Amino acid sequence: MKLTGKGAQAVKSITTASNRYLAGEISMKGLQATTRLWGNVALNAVQDAVAPTIRSLMITGLRTIAVETIAIALVNYVLSYTY
Repeated sequence: MKLTGKGAQAVKSITTASNRYLAGEISMKGLQATTRLWGNVALNAVQDAVAPTIRSLMITGLRTIAVETIAIALVNYVLSYTY
């Protein structure tokens, strides 16, 4: 999933705060404040990135299936005339 701009900054800020909380470097209140500050920006960025990511993965998957199907058909064709 590709996030840019404010969305990437928001996700990075929340992730960093979570890691710092788990390491005991900031309090739960610090984590909550960061989440309140960046939460909606991060959520909107992720929601906006989901559809293009799924579309890209589906196209890549369909290309792979098409290429493999053609390759298998060619191998079967060649083998059917070899033996």
